[in-house]
Amino acid sequence: MFFITMQQSIKPAIKQPCKIGDWQFDPTDGRLKSVDNPIKLQPRLSHLLALFIANVNELLTREQLTEILWKDKIVNEDALSRCIAELRSTLGDDRKNPKFIETIPKKGYRFIYQLNQPIKRYKMPFIGAVAAIIAIVSLLVVNWPSPQHIGYVLQKGLTSGIRLTTDDLVEHTPEMSPDGKMTAFTAQSNNRLVVKIVDNKGKLLHTIADDVDNMMSPSFSADSKSLTLAAVSKKAPCTIYHYDLATKSRINIGECLLPNRSGIFSWSSDSNFLAFVAKDPNNKVAAIWLYDRVKQTKIQATFPHNNGYFDTRPRFSPDNKKLAFTRGSQSVRNLVWIKLNSPNNVFQLTEQRNYVSSFSWLKDNQHLVFDSDKRGDRNLWLINSQTKKETLLGARDAQSPSLSSDNSILAFLDVRYNANIWSVNLSDRKDLLSPLIRSIKYNNMPSFSPDGSQVAFTSNRQGKGAIWLYSLTTNKQHKLFSLDGENLILPTWSPAGNKLLVSYRNNSKYGCYQYDIANQHYETVGLFEKEYYACLYGDKGDIFAMSKGENEASQIIKITANNSMEQMTTDGVNRVMLLNNKVLVYSSKNKNGLQLMSTSGEKLANVLPDLPLQFQEHWTARNGNIYYPKLGDTRGIWRYNVSSAKDTLVTKHLPSAIGNTLAISPDQKTLLICRTDSVDSDIFISRLTNEQE
Repeated sequence: MFFITMQQSIKPAIKQPCKIGDWQFDPTDGRLKSVDNPIKLQPRLSHLLALFIANVNELLTREQLTEILWKDKIVNEDALSRCIAELRSTLGDDRKNPKFIETIPKKGYRFIYQLNQPIKRYKMPFIGAVAAIIAIVSLLVVNWPSPQHIGYVLQKGLTSGIRLTTDDLVEHTPEMSPDGKMTAFTAQSNNRLVVKIVDNKGKLLHTIADDVDNMMSPSFSADSKSLTLAAVSKKAPCTIYHYDLATKSRINIGECLLPNRSGIFSWSSDSNFLAFVAKDPNNKVAAIWLYDRVKQTKIQATFPHNNGYFDTRPRFSPDNKKLAFTRGSQSVRNLVWIKLNSPNNVFQLTEQRNYVSSFSWLKDNQHLVFDSDKRGDRNLWLINSQTKKETLLGARDAQSPSLSSDNSILAFLDVRYNANIWSVNLSDRKDLLSPLIRSIKYNNMPSFSPDGSQVAFTSNRQGKGAIWLYSLTTNKQHKLFSLDGENLILPTWSPAGNKLLVSYRNNSKYGCYQYDIANQHYETVGLFEKEYYACLYGDKGDIFAMSKGENEASQIIKITANNSMEQMTTDGVNRVMLLNNKVLVYSSKNKNGLQLMSTSGEKLANVLPDLPLQFQEHWTARNGNIYYPKLGDTRGIWRYNVSSAKDTLVTKHLPSAIGNTLAISPDQKTLLICRTDSVDSDIFISRLTNEQE
């Protein structure tokens, strides 16, 4: 029996100008225009876009597209992938959350944007035009409150914020009571986390503490008379307690999960349901659950099926019809929401590679205030849940916004971190820790040049992450490489010391640049659909990196000199370095210790099996030695020689920052350690008024 597969015929490319979102596209000359960004596409990209537009919502196979675009020319599969990637980049599209071009795995692509009509010049009859305008204005007035006015009220309130806490404590997760009279938050007290409640003048009203448990993540009930909070200890990782403020008694509701420092509870405005974070029994990650107070039953509401992703920070809309929460990884989190009567449909609000830690609904059930680091510094933003239109509110370094139920008072947290790079001379028995690179904000991810005379590092002192260079000869530093709209991190040197590989993160993807220091020129490393970062040079012109995908754990990949890509691991990777020219060393996301693998992909050995997962980023390697931390009686940084299995304490100082925190000089006499030197936080409240000036 023979089966004949008939491919659907493709409609010819459009020839008329048309509008695609904010772009105007003219296929006759390949011009793609927006308000401030005119672009002329290459002929092949223009032809590709014109084909997609002519075949909206239709699957176009890779074979069909390759045949049309290249005709009789012989090209490899990467040629089409590069075209698709370049067109996506031009349109500002995201492969994982596509607005324009959807990838159909192993088949092809589909253009999914609902197009406006082709651009035509015509006149609307006067009466019809007036009627249409009146109808549109009426619709706007009746159904849509002015986002400009909402933004104005919030911006005005933020400029007159009052400091609520003035002590030296580090506060977390402030929560405004629905009646607007109190603010609850978590703070450190006597080496334990407690929940404090203050009034709007900062007067302490309650302290909720326990001799055994850390008390965290407070959330008021709808009547402001009680709190739900999490009790955390070694015996019980996360227990939900409901605390009555009048009687100071608490009841155990059940188990929860604290995946990060965001709040994990929210009560519905009718007090019938509690949204909380607990483990998804199938994927073992954090998901949102609903507790029915009347029936005393629990049901799972969200299902974060993507590997490495989890849900947290639930918030009911005031009308209890929607539930918003944050979804993502430990490094990228976005704001999403579901309708409670159809929870399977998930609506993603923010779509950038940013980190949203918290948010609060406005009483119109449509707008939300959220924090984001999309511009480098963390700020507060306003977003419309229907149109996804965003407005920058400001409040630099602000996070965790929380509104009273009548929206008259906004509480938020102002947090400032300062991390610097310190130096230890390993040949000096005094074991002194000396400051090397200091500034405001974060300085981390240091990397020695091959000759040991310079240190490249990441700093966000000017907002977005940029690559800086420090000279150990002149003791001076300067900014080397920065790009608008992109975070640049993880610099690694070429063997000759004339180039750097730099990882980048923008609103749509991860990738790597190669930066030529002398010529101040950069170029993209490869052009693949798969995202990757943490690039480092091999010894034969190859580049090793880590993949970055929503539906899969990060793996080690090799980008060869002829621009092909191959995956080298399957067990999930957290960090990778070269132990020497022939051997890679990496940490696994789900396994203690470090793994050794040849640069050709052969698994060699497991070393340091007692190195816990919490230290998976706090190690470095050079010339057969691994430098890593230990705690307890053996506290300090140790040097492990892979060949001899000899372990030696080199310093008692430990890192205390995020990201890659250690670097060893080529002669292995100087160790750089990144430390968080200060954390300052205070809670502010702003009184909001509807009066327009």
